[in-house]
Amino acid sequence: MEDIAILVLRIIHIGFGAFWVGAALFLAFVLEPRLRALGPATQGPVMQALMPVMNPVFSISALLTILAGLGLALVMRWSTLDTFLASAWGWSILIGAVLSVIGGMNGRTGQKMKELTESMQGRPPTPDEGQQLGELSTRLRTFGRVASVVVLLALVAMATARFA
Repeated sequence: MEDIAILVLRIIHIGFGAFWVGAALFLAFVLEPRLRALGPATQGPVMQALMPVMNPVFSISALLTILAGLGLALVMRWSTLDTFLASAWGWSILIGAVLSVIGGMNGRTGQKMKELTESMQGRPPTPDEGQQLGELSTRLRTFGRVASVVVLLALVAMATARFA
């Protein structure tokens, strides 16, 4: 039974983790820069259409990845949990876990942006709303790039843990 649990947790952890990292890198370094280059008339409607889907998908992928990873660490190392940080493997996994949590913290800015754009449906933004949108957009872009690199580093830490 434990072998089946480990297999299921690995599939969830690796599958959703690969999706999360790949989607974050694609969004931060391919889609967002191309849309920004096309200008606000294109970027705005496309991002407004994508955000209601992207936010929950990214959040669920991040949560499932982190929870499955925690489950794996507990199931596979429960009997040696007291020596977890005495090994290079344990440190690699811990670093990867911390980086994963940091990488998943962009959701609140995206939610604020979604709420602001929904409040202006059918009308142009006021100067204050325009400024807020610009600030949120810059923060989202910057943190999105940082977060995508951070989750990539988490992936590298976890992938190399067994060799540490």
